[in-house]
Amino acid sequence: QCFVKHNYDKYLKNEYNYLYKSLSNIITEQGAYLEHSSNYTILVAQFLYLLDLFVSSIGSKKANFLYDNNYLVKMLNYIKVLSLDGSVPDFGDNDAANALLPFCINRRDCNHLNSYLNFKFPNNKIKNSLCCKESGHVIWKSNDEYYRLFVRCGKHSFLRPGNGSHAHNDILAILLAIGGKEVLIDRGTLYYNSGLDILKEDRSTKNHNTISVGY
Repeated sequence: QCFVKHNYDKYLKNEYNYLYKSLSNIITEQGAYLEHSSNYTILVAQFLYLLDLFVSSIGSKKANFLYDNNYLVKMLNYIKVLSLDGSVPDFGDNDAANALLPFCINRRDCNHLNSYLNFKFPNNKIKNSLCCKESGHVIWKSNDEYYRLFVRCGKHSFLRPGNGSHAHNDILAILLAIGGKEVLIDRGTLYYNSGLDILKEDRSTKNHNTISVGY
């Protein structure tokens, strides 16, 4: 409303209720389920980052009353555990969407999000590991962050059978980083126009560090 000079406060309650209802289905105390995609995880975190800035700087009294940064904290905590040297591992379908492109070195960069977490919530305690039942993500890092292990388990998709999903055939897939270098990786899927054969291969078990049957 600061740009168009209109007052939209009367819609704020419904908008916040819809936002929190949506976020409650994808963000938990331990992690996040965002199509099993590192890129979409960062994108949603960036949206919440921008919302926090807007509300704190130009938000109305009603917006400040309705706003809750709880989901932002959860997302930033999850990304902090997931990241290594300011970058998250690549996994899932990614389209390189970015809400804060000027602040990012590359599509996996999360330094800006980690910095905001340290600045806005300096007393927040970060764990080195987590196990998110809803997403099926298990993350472990050594105390000195020399090792990072990411395991994808749980359900293939949380959508009903038959519905389109961005999830890959990567159940029990392992991503491993040692000494800041990625040893076992998932290249994900970046370009959707690269051909159906390539898309199928990217999503298959043989392109992930997991059990393959029939190859």
